Formats: sequence, C-alpha cells, structure tokens
Amino acid sequence: MPIDARAALAAEPRRAEIGWGHKDVQLYHLGLGAGSPATDP
Repeated sequence: MPIDARAALAAEPRRAEIGWGHKDVQLYHLGLGAGSPATDP
C-alpha cells in the first residue's frame, strides 16, 4: 500500500504518554547483550 506523502506530511503529530516497566527494561538490556561476560566468545 503506497503512502501519500502529502497526507503524511500534513497530518498533525500524535501525542501519547508511554512508559516502560521493569520487564521492558530487562528485555531491552538482554537484547543488547547485557549480562554476558565481555570475554564470552
């Protein structure tokens, strides 16, 4: 489905409050490789 550039650029930005819980933060850090020793091959 093509995106109409004019409509996309003319649209008002959406504002919504977001938040992260402790599980979200832990999963993010694990995805980055946190918790693995730097010497682990």
